[in-house]
Amino acid sequence: EVERVFSDMQNANVKRTVHTYNSLIASHEARRQWQRAGDAMARMQEEGIAPDAITFDALIDVAEETGQWDRATAWLEQAQEEGHLRCEDELGVLDLHRIRSAGTAQTVLRWWLRRMRARALAPLDATSAGRGTRAILEKTVLPSVVGALADQKTQPSQLPAQIRDLPEQIQVVTGWGKHSQVFGRSPVKERVLALLGGLNSPFDVPEHNIGCVVADRGDVRAWLVRDELLSLVRFLGGNKDALKRNFNPKSAGIKK
Repeated sequence: EVERVFSDMQNANVKRTVHTYNSLIASHEARRQWQRAGDAMARMQEEGIAPDAITFDALIDVAEETGQWDRATAWLEQAQEEGHLRCEDELGVLDLHRIRSAGTAQTVLRWWLRRMRARALAPLDATSAGRGTRAILEKTVLPSVVGALADQKTQPSQLPAQIRDLPEQIQVVTGWGKHSQVFGRSPVKERVLALLGGLNSPFDVPEHNIGCVVADRGDVRAWLVRDELLSLVRFLGGNKDALKRNFNPKSAGIKK
């Protein structure tokens, strides 16, 4: 029905808007047609119509739910470049309560876990840091800060987020917590718990606020580093895909 109405609009030369395209993309999302959703996005941009957060949410969701995880991540990164779906704050808290769909929440969570892993593994001493970490410093902070870091004088808040140490407590806000007035089930929360549980993560739901999951820095670092080492062992043992540590939903036992 939505496609028919959209086709009629095109034939009648009726001007389309972001809302028109969002309805079309949502119809493809509902039917798990990720390629058609992508085609609609391409036509939308050809017409000079800028996608909004709802557009990207639907695109990411349909890609994630059909196993197109690289495509889902690419659309998430495009969304963030355009100012949408920026769910992580400077302290490393991931806030998903504005995310509409479970698939999009899963994509954001996978992206965020990779960032957490990079922070857990990145050395903070510039004098012993690898070339990659020094390159990040030189591109994102002032030379004086790089020098101060080598002398152990730099405050953590001055470091770029991707190599800053993990906060003492790490939190994912799923919504539907102590301040929520909504009753029923939350697909976003259920998916977050399923993915983190399937990955044997140390995150738990605290009794004082069921709208989030939390874990201590040491437990998260140990979990992420252990996963990194196990992946390396599997790779050296002949599994050439083992280094693709993208927190694959299949590895967590999540079925579509």
